[in-house]
Amino acid sequence: MELGHAEWDMPLEQALADIAGDMHPDWTRQTVDSVFWCRAGFKANLSPAQMRKAWDDSRPLADQRSDAARQALSDPPDRPDEFRYSNLGLIVVGAVIDRLAGATFEQALDAHVLAPLGIESVGYGPPGEIWGHPARFRLGNFTVLTGPPADPADPFSDNPAVFSAAGTMHITMADWAKFVRVFMVGGSSLLHASTVDRLLRTHHGGEYGMTMGWSRTGVLPRVGYAMQGSNTMWSTAALIDSDRQRAALVACNDGRSRVLTGTARLAASLLP
Repeated sequence: MELGHAEWDMPLEQALADIAGDMHPDWTRQTVDSVFWCRAGFKANLSPAQMRKAWDDSRPLADQRSDAARQALSDPPDRPDEFRYSNLGLIVVGAVIDRLAGATFEQALDAHVLAPLGIESVGYGPPGEIWGHPARFRLGNFTVLTGPPADPADPFSDNPAVFSAAGTMHITMADWAKFVRVFMVGGSSLLHASTVDRLLRTHHGGEYGMTMGWSRTGVLPRVGYAMQGSNTMWSTAALIDSDRQRAALVACNDGRSRVLTGTARLAASLLP
């Protein structure tokens, strides 16, 4: 958006013009920003069958993202305008960036975000030095008891590579802090202040809820914005205080539900 290649309200059929003919007509009113707000109607993830195929897929990631986008958009939106966090939607955004940037999502991310911020520690897939731990048992979305260490050489120790736009990146804590600083007052040499404000604005101006990646929360004391994530083997949390002056980051190589919750509580306790 900063470079003038797109607008937040760009329709998906325009952003993905080459596959627009395969889109279900009900997607015509959905835009790039509705995907970032997780209200476009995408399902949360690829189907189990698609996940199994994705782990074995060695094609270029741009081709994999195109296929995932084409398949997702051939069906009608599922409960559009209702909030649902969607990795699938972020994969589709990655496919949009592949087209708008004239480079792959990964190349564009490095050129326009990571390199300007001096971030050099990025890798995709599990880190090799510290092993993650899945839960031993899963009950729906709830996971309990620590499972065995996940060997980074095992492809199943992270989500499939096609999830890169939704978060298969690993990074040092120091470099992660450089990125989080972009969203703090006076912290961005990368984006205009109006762009940061747009990224932190909740849907339709609501006080709490999902922004474009962060959540506005009134649950934890002193916390204004929260971002959490897990690939079921790692749990992370980044919190920024209400004044956007201080941040706390926590990462843990354990994917249990209670650990994911605990990362947010620990990060909140670290905010002065």
